[in-house]
Amino acid sequence: MLLNIDESLVGENCPHYDAVNIFYKANMTYLARSCQKCCNYINGNCSKGFFNEIYKNLSIN
Repeated sequence: MLLNIDESLVGENCPHYDAVNIFYKANMTYLARSCQKCCNYINGNCSKGFFNEIYKNLSIN
């Protein structure tokens, strides 16, 4: 079971991250990136298939 912290760590380190809405991209304040806020994250899974690879790399480091 994934925790929100896992999704946040992956989102922060994903080079393919693309925010769900334009307002978030233009916002001047810092908002944590998370898989849940990425347009590639659909029904709890990364549609591009990057989540597992990035998560694995983070757990090694």
